[in-house]
Amino acid sequence: MVNVFIASHQVGELFQSTQTSSKFIFNYAATALSNEAVSLTMPVTNEQYDFWHGLHPIFEMNLPEGVLLEKLKTIYRKQIINFSDLDLLKIVGKNQIGRITFTTEPDNNSVIDEIGLNLAQFKTYAGTEELLESLLIKYGANSGIAGVQPKIMVLDTSDKSNQKLSELDRLTYKDTTHIIKSWSESGYPELATNEYFCMQVAKKAGLRVPEIQLTNNGKFLIIKRFDLIDDIYYGFEDFCVLQARRTHEKYDSSYEQIAKSIKNNLVGDSTINLKSALSDYFKSLVVNVLLRNGDAHLKNYGLIYKDTNSIVDLAPIYDIVTTMVYLAKDIMALTLNGSKRWATRSDLLSFATKSCLLSKAEAVLIFDEVITAIKQVSDLLIQETELNHKFKDIGMQMVDIWHDTSIKF
Repeated sequence: MVNVFIASHQVGELFQSTQTSSKFIFNYAATALSNEAVSLTMPVTNEQYDFWHGLHPIFEMNLPEGVLLEKLKTIYRKQIINFSDLDLLKIVGKNQIGRITFTTEPDNNSVIDEIGLNLAQFKTYAGTEELLESLLIKYGANSGIAGVQPKIMVLDTSDKSNQKLSELDRLTYKDTTHIIKSWSESGYPELATNEYFCMQVAKKAGLRVPEIQLTNNGKFLIIKRFDLIDDIYYGFEDFCVLQARRTHEKYDSSYEQIAKSIKNNLVGDSTINLKSALSDYFKSLVVNVLLRNGDAHLKNYGLIYKDTNSIVDLAPIYDIVTTMVYLAKDIMALTLNGSKRWATRSDLLSFATKSCLLSKAEAVLIFDEVITAIKQVSDLLIQETELNHKFKDIGMQMVDIWHDTSIKF
């Protein structure tokens, strides 16, 4: 059994069925308030929520994947017999993206140790392979965040570099503020720099993106948590959750279905954001198509809210990479008009008017904004290739891809 919390308030309990191992049961606590729903898809009720195919999507959402998952399995498999997703949730659930936390303890007030990192110093550190390994070992168990490439979550202690955190500080600042991302250089060389410049395109095109920094050695990205707003952790749900899908189904949907999910969840007072949310969603798809990001799947879009009775909005855009430099024959992550081939200008115009509440003129303006942003960042990209010879090959491929796709729009 795992206790489920929002802030310091226990809102329910999660169980694994004793009769069917693949079945999980969630019950809300009698004291759970209506704005303390764990998901937009799971309103507070006296009835139990059963999920027959593993953890409920909202509870599976932040489970580590890939490198971090394998590292945690290596560390804990000897201690935990038949290591399962529920065991993984017990390990990383005390600190994850969004406002939900999990613990097996009777309360949620225990101090989370060993999450502090001076990011100002880290940004200038020259270490690479050994550093990544040590980061995964030290911070992995406090990193409830999905993604195949290695990610950890840390508390930035840059402003406290010359003093030891007091116990009061630990209780006040016990949660993480930033995400650190890295990649395997053997399979995806210069991926950090690739993503950094792709995100600059999104930002210059007018999309909301997290604060992002590239370390001096070009091996890591430092990303400020976009769900931490005015010292409050907001609720966040990706579109696997919103479509009741498991993580392994993140490629099994369509961009039309995401638009529909946005409309279904931005209701009531949230309709004030519907037009802008769909416009931003459309713009993000244009960015992903023109930059040739073949990994814009259900987990790379989400909704954000202060609580489940408050206004819901599209979350800031994240995880944009020109994947075609690594996979020359890459295709789109989801279907558009029934196909995963790269969308054309005509395809996107039709999608804008049919699914995103946009006029043709509004869609054309978005094309222009994205193309202008690509041109501006391409100049910066070329400058980076001249300064960073390791990045030159990947960087110039990105410039060529961006140019070739832009002229078609």
